[in-house]
Amino acid sequence: MVMELQFADDSALLTETRESAEAAIQNFASIAASYGLTVSYEKTKLMTYGPKLCVEDAGDIDIGIPGHSVQHVKQFKYLGSIVSDNLSLDLDITERIAQAVKCFGALKEAVFQSPHVTSETKCAVPVNFLISSTVWVIFLGRD
Repeated sequence: MVMELQFADDSALLTETRESAEAAIQNFASIAASYGLTVSYEKTKLMTYGPKLCVEDAGDIDIGIPGHSVQHVKQFKYLGSIVSDNLSLDLDITERIAQAVKCFGALKEAVFQSPHVTSETKCAVPVNFLISSTVWVIFLGRD
């Protein structure tokens, strides 16, 4: 079972209970300290999900480290993706589509209305956007 996700300086600790979340954060902070690193508790969030919620909806939650608490949230962004406590991808998909539309709109003058860009290049841009967004099709048709 995956218990931890890490990429550069971003980490996600996966636990099933509040007690195991506290222990995981304490262990993580201890190991980080042994390498001369610190945990940014201001940026640290706690999210529960699924049928067995381990914490009530609350603001800050004591995590067993004196002087530190973490915020309980219903969603957070991890490596560019929005993770929600209801495990739905809807918000993440909506956000990614909005970002693509914004990027596409930014190309209007520079690419699509420019007399200096060839028709072949203008036609290739939407195809690249389409290829980048094909993964969304899998999720758009679900209940």
